[in-house]
Amino acid sequence: MTSFPARVAAFGAVFLGSLVARAEAPPRPWELVYLPAAGCPGEITFRSQVAARTSRVRFASAGKLAGGPRFTLELEPSSAGYRGRLTAAAAPGDSFVREVDAETCDEVVAALALVAALALEPVSGAERAQPGSSNAQDNVGAGQAVGLLGGASTLLGAPGSWIVSIFADILRTSAPWDPRVRLAVTHGRGASAVAQRALRARFARTSLRALYCPTSFSLGEGLELMPCAGLDGGWVNARAEEVADARPTNRLWLATDVALRLQLPVTASYFLELGGSWQWVLTRDHFRAEPNTALYDTPAMGAEGSLGVCHRW
Repeated sequence: MTSFPARVAAFGAVFLGSLVARAEAPPRPWELVYLPAAGCPGEITFRSQVAARTSRVRFASAGKLAGGPRFTLELEPSSAGYRGRLTAAAAPGDSFVREVDAETCDEVVAALALVAALALEPVSGAERAQPGSSNAQDNVGAGQAVGLLGGASTLLGAPGSWIVSIFADILRTSAPWDPRVRLAVTHGRGASAVAQRALRARFARTSLRALYCPTSFSLGEGLELMPCAGLDGGWVNARAEEVADARPTNRLWLATDVALRLQLPVTASYFLELGGSWQWVLTRDHFRAEPNTALYDTPAMGAEGSLGVCHRW
């Protein structure tokens, strides 16, 4: 008989796989010539910001120039602060140039990453998408990601429980505020003991978590900080040990989440994510062993932390 964790893992893989499966030919690799000024973000920042806004770019390895399509980004100080000049050459005779001035170099790089992403999106006729034009399209679904996170929670156990999540970022747009929607299947296990009665209770929580992250903040060098809020719903399975004829019980789990996510790019396609959240429990259960021995009382709120590796395309 298949174990409960195995069924949860299989359900998570099938569910999230159905959300992100695609059947597209891989895009052509774009070469990148990156010429920064002092105090500007590194090349990986531009690569990751473009990849986060469109699924239609695949970068060649850093420093590899073989005559393919190419972005050239030049950054320099200006009277306004910094100026960036982006040249995109898809083929000989097929190129365009955009310039941006801003107070900080981070703002220049972010703006030109958006220009590069929009330029790769399909438009009617031979015209290219430009910021502010009627041809600029919101890139719904661009920069989708999947990942695996592991961590700990102060809920359902003393001192807490371990957790693991499989997630998919199913919606991102090229809007300036960069909203995102994340769905995750989360499973956690914990235990609580009553020493004087030699009793022990074990808990298993499985839930579907939906988070909305309305914006993101660039911290430089590719670091992104995202505030999120959402809802966590599922069930808790509890069972007592060292109790004769103990029967497991299932209870509804429902909680609200407020979270912060910090993402650090490792390559253009992979990033590390450090997350922290605060949960308000809406369904608080009190677990007892008859006649009236308290095994565990679900707290009204608790904290959760996680770390994992994620893939974006």
